Formats: sequence, C-alpha cells, structure tokens
Amino acid sequence: MTGIEFEEFWTAWPILAHIRQFAQSRRRCPWAVLGVSMVRAAGLIPPGTALPPHAGGRASLNLFVALTGPSGAGKGTSEAAARDAIALRWHHGAVVDLPEFPIGSGEGIARTFMPPPMDKDGLPEREQITTAIFSVPEIDTAAGLFSRSGSTLESELRKVFSGEQLGFTNAQAHTRTRVPAHTYRCGLVVGVQPGRAGALLDGADGGTPQRFVWLPVLDADMPDERPAEPAPVVITQPRFAGDLTVPKVARDAIDAHQLAMHRGTVDPLDGHKLLVRLKVAAALMVLDGRDEKPAINDEDWNLAGVVMAVSDHTRAWVQHERTKAAQQNNRGRALATAERDEVISDRKLQRAKEAVLRWLARQASGETFGADLRRKLKADLRDNFSAAVSELADEGRIIVIETDKGSRYRLAAESTPCTESTPLYPQVNGGVPKVHGVPPVAATAADSPSSPRSDASAQSDSPTGEPTLTTAEEPMNQPRPKVCQRCNVELPLAAAGPFCDDCDGPPARPPAARKAPETTLRVVHNGTNDRGLPRAPSKRPDATRDVGT
Repeated sequence: MTGIEFEEFWTAWPILAHIRQFAQSRRRCPWAVLGVSMVRAAGLIPPGTALPPHAGGRASLNLFVALTGPSGAGKGTSEAAARDAIALRWHHGAVVDLPEFPIGSGEGIARTFMPPPMDKDGLPEREQITTAIFSVPEIDTAAGLFSRSGSTLESELRKVFSGEQLGFTNAQAHTRTRVPAHTYRCGLVVGVQPGRAGALLDGADGGTPQRFVWLPVLDADMPDERPAEPAPVVITQPRFAGDLTVPKVARDAIDAHQLAMHRGTVDPLDGHKLLVRLKVAAALMVLDGRDEKPAINDEDWNLAGVVMAVSDHTRAWVQHERTKAAQQNNRGRALATAERDEVISDRKLQRAKEAVLRWLARQASGETFGADLRRKLKADLRDNFSAAVSELADEGRIIVIETDKGSRYRLAAESTPCTESTPLYPQVNGGVPKVHGVPPVAATAADSPSSPRSDASAQSDSPTGEPTLTTAEEPMNQPRPKVCQRCNVELPLAAAGPFCDDCDGPPARPPAARKAPETTLRVVHNGTNDRGLPRAPSKRPDATRDVGT
C-alpha cells in the first residue's frame, strides 16, 4: 500500500480521521489505536449475531488483534488511548463497560462465560458475562501458558475465534464446563515483540497466527507537531437482527479463495485471511455508527482490505525480524560454543604436556618411545599427544630422537637443552669436555711459595698424570687461556690446553716427607698391679715407655 492509499483510508470516514488525530495527539500509532477500537466495537455486536455460512457453518465475529513492536513501544498505552478516544453506549443509552480480563488457562476462558452459580435463595451470585475482552500485554505470558504441560489455552483460543462450543466434560461435576457455540462475544489483544513472536508464528500448523490482525505500534509518519486532542466520540450500538449480510464482492472473493485452498495454491498463513477481513469490515461498520439495520457493504469490504494489507505487511516484518533475531542468537551460541571448545582444547593440551613430562621423568632411562608414551596418557588426552610433544620440543623441554622403530622422546636438561641434531656426550659441569685439562681455580698463583694451595694439591692421582678438578673446583664456562700458565708464553689459537708445548704435562711431584717414628706415651700406676704385686718387666720395644704417676 502507498501513502496515498493510506491517506484515503484515514479520510474516508469521520471516525477514522478522529482515531488518527486522537492517536497522534497521544503520540500513539493510529493503526494500533484502530486495532483496539475495532476489538471494542466488535463487543457491541450481540453474541448471537454471526456471519452467514458461506464456507461451512456460521462464523463468529470474535476478533483477535496483535499489536507488534519492540519492548516499550507503547502497546499498553495504545489500548488506553483507544478507550479514551471512543465512548461506547448500548442502544438503550447505557454506557458500555466491557469487562477486561488477563489471559489464563483454556478452562479459565470457558469459566468466564459459564452461567454463575446460584446461592441458597436460587439467585445467581453474579451477573452473567456474555461479552469480554482478554488482554495480554506481553506475548511471553501467552508463550509460557502455551508451553505448559497439558495446556489447552491455544486450542481453546482457536475455538473462541470461530465461536465454537467451549469447555470440558470432566468426571467431577464442579470441574465440568460447557459454553454453547455463539453464546459469547470475545475479543483478544496481544502485545507481540518481533523477536519473541514464535509463540504465535510457531502455531501456523494449527492456524493460530492466521486468526490475528497484525498491526504496528510505531508510526514513521508521526507529525513533528503534536495535533490538538479531539473530544471523545460516542458510538451507539446498532440494532442487530439476525446474521449480517455480506456483499457479493466478498462472497465471490471467498469462493475463489476456497478453490485456491483446495488446489494448494494458498499460503498457509492466509488460510483465514478473508474470514478475518469480514470481521474487520463488521467492526468498521459498527464504528461508522449506522443506526439502521446493519449490513456489510462494498465500502466496508474495501476499507477492510486496506487494514488487511497493513496486517500482511506487519506480519511479514515480524517474521523477518524474528528470523534475524534467531540468526543472531544462533551466531552468538556458535561463538560461545567455539570459545568454550577452544578453552577446553587449550586446557587439554596443557594437561597433555604436563602428563608427557611427568611420565618421562618416571622413566629410569629418561626416555621412551612415543607409542608407549601415548598409551600412558588418559583417553581424553591422547588426541592432543602429537601437539603436546611438538610444542614441548619447540620449547626445548624434550628431545625427539628418530629411530627405525619410531620416535623416542627424552627429557632435556633445563640448563643446556640440546637440539635433535646434536648427539649427547658426557660432559663436566659448565660444558667443558674432559679431554681438555682444566687448571685449578688458583692456577695463576701455583708457583708462589706463599700460595695456600699448590698445583700438587689440585692434581689427582690419575694414571695419565693429567691434572683434574673436583666438582666443586670446576669453573663454569672457563675462557680459553691466552698465555701458558707456567711460563707465561703466549699460546697459539690452536692450543688445546692451558700449557705450552714445553710445559705440557704435570710438574714433578715433590718427594713425600718421611714420618717420624711414633712414640706412644702411656700412663701406668706405680709399678704394681691391682693386687699390690710388682709388674713383670715390659717386653715391648724401647720406643714405648711407661710413665708412672
């Protein structure tokens, strides 16, 4: 629909122009205010008045409207604006006070229209309710009720739309409910957020969304200047007599639509489109305030077509927004799942690395084959074995040895890790090979008589006579000597040791000093034993003498 056609719609009748101006004065969307006004106007039609049976049986004039828009867009305030814009009166002049109820269960809807119980005097305890409007400001409320185990709300609403018999024949009399068909008038206004419209759209197989008029709560053509608020308009109930008359143009459209449905060329969401259009035409007829015998004419039908065009556009927008929201939710869940899997994978890889190092440390030889090492890991870590040993090798924490039987893995020394291509040889601390003679720490003062340590004290008794060092005396990363440590002659660059060719080899060992004969001094008594007798002369050598006390 174009803007020109919308303008023609709002100026077609005074009541439509009034609804638009009043809605804009309250900064509400005219379509949303019109939708609530149509539900209230349909409440003036007696429950016994219906549409003639053009397809099947008689069709009820109960009307459902879905006000769609984002959260906080004004679905509830649109209902308030509609109540203030139009005042309803019965044909006898009394003010119409249509009862409004929140939605509950399917049984609750039936009990709303049940005859009231009688008191002890045989009088009804309350007034019989034959007309009511159910309001659901948030679709989440209906969604929660629809999803309850054993809930009958959605199926009962579909029966309410058609005016069918309501209730359940339970075993207990006090829980038994029955409301005959076409004995109640019911309207429904639901606030729908596009991202949460699944509660209605997912019931397309059952025909739930097809029964609603979808109208927006936001108006992009809202004027910058707020118009003056008009006084409320009073609509008096027409005098209905029997079912409504339907124009020929509507009957022909219904026949063509039914044939298309039989041939499978109708969108399932348009299954009740023409029936809803007839209900909208009947509500517009009531808003027009006709006092004579009411009947739906061609103008009502055409104006109802404009409303249904807006409904189709709004429903398509809701479907698009819902699909986009679902895609964003799926993308968010996928990213969250990927991030969680990445964290789990990193944690498993770290655990696998720790397990590899732990098992290698337990090996007596410090190394083992990869197949054996992989079998030692827990089942949930084995898939990370290859990545774990690869990272450990890159970090220099293990060494990979390729053999004919497969790869072997060995723990690397923490101070001097070796690469795969460097064979391991026994070395002294500090990385100095044993074949190189290492002088003592105080080698520069070896020839000094006052030195506390001499070369002889630093030399070992090895068969080769080469000087060796204890572990505590070995220097770390000893630099190459440039001069001979005995004669101070400059050494060539190819020198393999700290001495020149003339001084190569250990110096002569000084002769060991002879030890003096050991004299043993003993302290004895006065030459008598413990019995007072003289001791026998000692037979020991003269080197031992007794000293008496």
